Amino acid sequence: MVRCISSIRFLLSVLALFLLSVYAGAQERENTFQFGIGSVRQQDTYLSPLNYKGWQLSVFWMTERQSGFVCQVEGHFSRTTPVSATLAKPVAYGGGISFDAGWEHHWKPVKGLRVTLGALGGLYAGVLYNERNSNNPANARCNIRFSATMGARYDFHIGKMPLRLDYKADMPVIGVLFSPQYGQSYYDISQNGVGGCILPMWFGTGFNLRQQLALDIPLRNFSLRIAYVNDIRQQSANDIKWHDWGHSAMIGFVRRFTLIRNR
Repeated sequence: MVRCISSIRFLLSVLALFLLSVYAGAQERENTFQFGIGSVRQQDTYLSPLNYKGWQLSVFWMTERQSGFVCQVEGHFSRTTPVSATLAKPVAYGGGISFDAGWEHHWKPVKGLRVTLGALGGLYAGVLYNERNSNNPANARCNIRFSATMGARYDFHIGKMPLRLDYKADMPVIGVLFSPQYGQSYYDISQNGVGGCILPMWFGTGFNLRQQLALDIPLRNFSLRIAYVNDIRQQSANDIKWHDWGHSAMIGFVRRFTLIRNR
């Protein structure tokens, strides 16, 4: 009985310490929301051999905690037409959403500079629709990946105004992706299953890179963020190649707050 009570006390102590560490790690939090518009170049050989270009809208949300936990969600929508002159220019519409979460480790090598390095796990799901096609008008883009993330943040002043320069890059390293066979219809996939359509994802089959350079300007209760984003998404599998290369200007806000105020 005494041993059982001691074990229960030990488990309760461990649980309390764990909850306290999570609670304490969540005290300081930084939330970011951004909206942007930019240009995009696309090609999807499952739908068309032509290259397309046009515009895209994107939204981005991220939360970071002092404990190192980070979670981010990004969505985008695009409208493109062929680059080469054609008699009738078909329109392609695309969209997708990604979700990633993980941890980052922080270093402060010099005053005002913070460097981060971490790992994320997440997924991406999207679709591209070409209005010219009748049999196969759309192609799905899906993957589950583990990514490496790195960044640098530098606080400085211009006169008496404090500013912050922030750089962040995320790149998937390994995972799994979905790709139909060349010429295979989605009706065939629905009848015969996805065998052969689920493949390993690495640099040779699915290369993705998202880079952002942002400037934060502090206001009263938040900071105004002005950012440039370079987003590269491309895939080569089952004799099908597709890519989305985007450049966007984004604007948003960053709010830093403490859940528990120290007394």
